[in-house]
Amino acid sequence: MSYPQQLLAVGLARLADRCVTNLHRYALWLGSRAKQHRDKIITIPVFSNVGEGLNGNPLDTRPPNMVIFGGTAWVEELLGKHSAQTYFCCKALGIERIITIGSPVGTAPKSTPVPIEERGFLKADQVAEVIRSSRVGMMNYFPGYLGKSGVYAAYSALGAVPLLPQINPSILDGCIDGKTYLSANQITKRPANELLQQVASNAREWYETHNLSKTAEVYARVLGEIYQDFAC
Repeated sequence: MSYPQQLLAVGLARLADRCVTNLHRYALWLGSRAKQHRDKIITIPVFSNVGEGLNGNPLDTRPPNMVIFGGTAWVEELLGKHSAQTYFCCKALGIERIITIGSPVGTAPKSTPVPIEERGFLKADQVAEVIRSSRVGMMNYFPGYLGKSGVYAAYSALGAVPLLPQINPSILDGCIDGKTYLSANQITKRPANELLQQVASNAREWYETHNLSKTAEVYARVLGEIYQDFAC
C-alpha cells in the first residue's frame, strides 16, 4: 500500500468497533497500529466470486486441460517469464490444452509446446464451468498473499489443483505447498493421480472453512456483537 492508503486503513481501524481482514499479516499490521483491536482481529480469506462447486468432479473424469484465469499481466507472465515452468508442468501432468480466460494475450508465441485456447472474457458461470472441466489451474501471485487471491479461491472451490510456478509463502493463511497447492519446482516427475486428487481435496477443504456461507456467518456474528454493545 502507498503511504496515504496506510494512513486511511489505520484511521478506519481506529474508528471501527470491529476489524475483519483477509490475511494474517494484515491482522498483525492493523493490530500494531490500532491497539484496541490487537489479537482480536478476525482473519478470513476471500471466497470465490465465480461460484462454488457442491461436489467437484474427480480429476480423472476431467479433460487434461490447464486453465489460466486472471489479469492479463499474470497470464502473460505464465506464458512468458514463467513459460518454462508452465510447459514443464504441462508435460509432467499430461496436460494437452491450456485455456486462458480474460484479455487476449498479445505476447503469446504462435507456436507453443501445448495448444493455447483463448476464451476471452466470460460470465461467472462460464468461468466456473471451464475450471470444473480442467484438472489444474495455473496462476501466479504476490508472494505471501494467496489468501486474498480470488483466483486461488476459485480453483480451490471448484476442484482444480492450484498450481504455481514457485513456492508462495502463505502458510499462516493455510496455503501450503504440497498440501493445498503444488509449485512447479516440486514436480520432478509425473505425480500419481492420487497425489493430485489429494491436493485438490485439501484445497477444497481449506476453502470450505471460509466459503460464501461461512463468510456471511462471520459478518452476521460481528454485526450482532456490535448491535449488542450498543443495546447495552
